Amino acid sequence: MILFILFAVNFCVCGTSFPLTEVSQGILKGQFLKTYNNRTFSSFTAIPYAEPPVGDLRFELARPAKKWNGTLDATNPHPVCPQMHFIVKGSKPEGDEDCLYLNVYTPLVFIEFSLCNILVM
Repeated sequence: MILFILFAVNFCVCGTSFPLTEVSQGILKGQFLKTYNNRTFSSFTAIPYAEPPVGDLRFELARPAKKWNGTLDATNPHPVCPQMHFIVKGSKPEGDEDCLYLNVYTPLVFIEFSLCNILVM
């Protein structure tokens, strides 16, 4: 069971050029990408949804991902799960057991949220 909810709202803070969103483990920093039709969307990659199934956790039920401090950079690719290419003769297993990550793509949504523009009198 995935224990976090990606809010359907991305927001820009003080003129940043990347989307931020919050899940139960913390804040995610994503990136804006464009489709071939030049439509902008938000991308959040390599979001951990469970602890890596290595060591004592191998062959056990998945445990929820732990909270992180600060903002998680969700702009990088994650490791590929272990696999072999059965079509290619002599191929060796490749990938990493630490591969329990999600990629989330969402339409662009803006909410004006900027503490930089607040007038204090």
